[in-house]
Amino acid sequence: MSPFDLGDMPPSPPASARSPPAAGPAARRHTRRPWHPRTYDQQLAAMDTDEFVAELRRGCAEVFEVVARARQARGEA
Repeated sequence: MSPFDLGDMPPSPPASARSPPAAGPAARRHTRRPWHPRTYDQQLAAMDTDEFVAELRRGCAEVFEVVARARQARGEA
């Protein structure tokens, strides 16, 4: 079996177990459907190029935001 096989991946925790949505721009991220590898792949396959690029940019922005917060918490510039 491949280490990249996501078939046995545990399900996401129920919405009630997650933290409440944030206020401001971050609140919009919580309005999307819960992430799951199979449904996300299907969503990406159904998108046209512009939608795909917009989703990719949103994802990258979220990653950069998390990295920036982690660096700030560690005291890095």
